[in-house]
Amino acid sequence: MKNLNMLILAILFVSCNNKNNVNEVVTDIKENTSLVAEEGLGKVTLICNGKKIVTEGSSGAIVTMGSLMIALKDKINPAKVFTISFNTDKFPENGKEYIIKSRNYSSDKNPENEITVGFMEVVSKNIMNVWDNDSNSGKIKFMVNGNRITCAFKDVTLQPNTAFNADGLDHVATVSGEITVYKN
Repeated sequence: MKNLNMLILAILFVSCNNKNNVNEVVTDIKENTSLVAEEGLGKVTLICNGKKIVTEGSSGAIVTMGSLMIALKDKINPAKVFTISFNTDKFPENGKEYIIKSRNYSSDKNPENEITVGFMEVVSKNIMNVWDNDSNSGKIKFMVNGNRITCAFKDVTLQPNTAFNADGLDHVATVSGEITVYKN
């Protein structure tokens, strides 16, 4: 169980049979959420075994189960998502560099300076590709200016989930990109 947040997203997206259902779920969440920050933008490129997969679209942050999660949803395929999950409910601090580490689910509290990252793509009803970080994936630095939070990263290493990934995508991948989110 490498990344609980990726599992939650996978269940959400697999339960939706098509792109319209995913958009309906997202719209329903937006309409039923009392505090909504300005929508951010981002672009992340994953490279695996010579194949380039780009996620570009809207981004946002949510606190769930006591942890902050930043997510980037692709504008064409909303079931293609890049996530950054924190071990705290607090937004990142300006100039702070967070270490990408595997989460220790048997621990009551993981260090607040550690984050996890993941990339998931639902290709069709029966095909999904998932990558998660390991403990040697790298670092991400965040810049904060008022309510705007930005991070840029390059060549962060992700491990494939061999239970899902197929068609030559069951190899180590790297992700690079930039994401901007806003807090309330």
